[in-house]
Amino acid sequence: MIITLQDTETREISAKIDELHEERGEAALGRVLTLLISTNEAELEHDLEVANNASREHPCRVIAVAPSSRKIMPEEEHPTFLDAEIRFGSDAGAGEIIVLRPRGGLVRHADTLVIPLLVPDAPVVAWWPNEAPANLSKDLLGSMASSRITDAMHSSNPQRTMDDLRRNRSAKDVDMSWTRLTIWRAMIASMLDQPPHATTARRGRGPPCRWICWPHGCACG
Repeated sequence: MIITLQDTETREISAKIDELHEERGEAALGRVLTLLISTNEAELEHDLEVANNASREHPCRVIAVAPSSRKIMPEEEHPTFLDAEIRFGSDAGAGEIIVLRPRGGLVRHADTLVIPLLVPDAPVVAWWPNEAPANLSKDLLGSMASSRITDAMHSSNPQRTMDDLRRNRSAKDVDMSWTRLTIWRAMIASMLDQPPHATTARRGRGPPCRWICWPHGCACG
């Protein structure tokens, strides 16, 4: 079930969700978290499919924010409006999906759009599947999240994104590109961590560092 709302408000969206819950005889309290997705119209369906599959293991409310691409009339120079889409049932996995499409000034106030729609007393997870802000903790969505997920390899400039994430990293941040390397990093560590284990020493102190410099001669002494 997909319900489309044009030129709407968060109050109307919330009321519609409550109405749908009553019709189905269920409550949103069964959701373990709220997943916030910051994306764009081109990648929206793919990102929702990923979130949909994840919700089958972890029932959640998914709120995707994608700036509106709706065509406007020529006389509307700077329109400001909010379109929304509510997905229930088979179209929303084990939860519900809310797609917010802001336009104009609302794009810069994503936090005020999602706050009324959060699941009460449930953790908030923010996900940037494509482009991520330079500082996640200071982003409007990231500042309210208990966990922040990025994917640097899917950004337009992976190297710059990784540099930004490293520079402003906090314990709440997780990058999927780095997580995908977990097995590879474990294999490299196990290959290098083989006996005999040689001791290392700073330059000018103690025996030569055969672990790093051998067999090419030691430059540490």
